Parts: sequence; structure tokens; C-alpha cells
Amino acid sequence: MEIAGPQPLNMTEHELHRLDNYLNILNRDMAILAADPECPPELWDFFEEIAMLAVRLWNVGNEPFTHHGVELVQQLNGAVNQRYALLLRLAFF
Repeated sequence: MEIAGPQPLNMTEHELHRLDNYLNILNRDMAILAADPECPPELWDFFEEIAMLAVRLWNVGNEPFTHHGVELVQQLNGAVNQRYALLLRLAFF
């Protein structure tokens, strides 16, 4: 007989909440970029890549806990943070 209850996830609730806020910010910023006719296509493509990685991170983070899932979360988190830092340098400096 199995005990019913919530299973641990690949990300904690706090991390998922932070990621949800991050995705909302990305969504807002993408709307701003879409309205800017002078936005270079390379910047737009880079921004979409970051958004896709963040959504993948959200999906993997909400899956039931596995060691492979946690490793994948760490890799995706590193990729998103690295690309976002580069995006900020390209867009605003």
C-alpha cells in the first residue's frame, strides 16, 4: 500500500516561485522588445532562447524528484543565468 501525499520535486517551492517571477519578467520584457521596431533580430532570437530555456527549467523543476532531474535543473539554471547576463550586457551597455 502506497502512502498518498505530495512527492518532492526537482526544485523547491521557493525556487519555483522565483522562477515564476522570472518568467513573468521575461514575458513583460518580450512584449517591450516586440513593440520596439529598432530591436535587432539577433537580440530578439537570443531573448527567445532564454525564454525557452526558462520554460524548460520550469517543466523539469515541476517533475517528481530524480537525481537526473536535479542535475538537469542545475545545467539549465546555469545556462539561463549565463545567457541572461550576456543579454543584459548586449542590450543595455
